[in-house]
Amino acid sequence: MPRIAIDQENSYRKMYNIKDLIHNSPKGNEILRTKMYVLGFDFYATLTTNDNPPKLDSEDPYYSTVISGYSRKMSKINLHRGEECYKNTENITHHLYYTELDLIVSKDGNLKYSKDSETKAFISCKLPPLEVTHIGFGSYYFEEDVRLFFDCPIENTCLNFYCFARNEC
Repeated sequence: MPRIAIDQENSYRKMYNIKDLIHNSPKGNEILRTKMYVLGFDFYATLTTNDNPPKLDSEDPYYSTVISGYSRKMSKINLHRGEECYKNTENITHHLYYTELDLIVSKDGNLKYSKDSETKAFISCKLPPLEVTHIGFGSYYFEEDVRLFFDCPIENTCLNFYCFARNEC
């Protein structure tokens, strides 16, 4: 079963070791290839080189991604205190239906998100490489209805997330 990273009762600052993800399926030059399902807008994922939740004033480098942020119109991938990539992604997620997202992080610093198992990424960014070991998720304080399930099977054997959530796969 997938893990719940964001819901109304969950801590938003927990970091998960990538080695402990059951369904992490990296290929070739990748560190991470994971599937998640999200409901809502303006959520983020951080990728770090240790198990400490990142802080804005941190000198340590980490990757940060924001999906459906900036008034629900943009997504961003960046290196903390460094390079960043923005993309107009209006309506990439939904407030009533779960959106399937794949996150791929390569050893050479390429990060990308694709939607609904599509091969083409809706946002990607080439950043300086980091030896990423942990991932964490969160939503911004004004977004109360965000739900995020992660560490989901890459091979989708269901027609939609609802049968998966009810364990009908």
